[in-house]
Amino acid sequence: MKRYQRREINLDEVIDSKFLLIPLFQAERAWSYAMQLKQESNTDPRKKFHLVNRLRKAAKQASDLEKLCCASSKCDARTKLETQAYSCLMIGQFNFEIQKWVESLSSFSLAK
Repeated sequence: MKRYQRREINLDEVIDSKFLLIPLFQAERAWSYAMQLKQESNTDPRKKFHLVNRLRKAAKQASDLEKLCCASSKCDARTKLETQAYSCLMIGQFNFEIQKWVESLSSFSLAK
């Protein structure tokens, strides 16, 4: 039986800006699942823990995307600013959910 082996995307593998779509989709997938769990957490309190973990994963993947984009020469200045704002938005949502209000406010204001 073959198992899935996750590959990390390194800077030297980024030949085109389309390679940056992979961590973007991973972050969006984790975020959207967290939002689904947020709606379902009213009926099941255990889903709150899974929600926090998915938001943590989305924030980590968004910050990885930001690091890749800022280090890559394939991205223009606007793309770099957009990935920084996206990363701050994800980190702000994670901090908001775990009730770290000061960190959340600073992340949201930086994203704005």
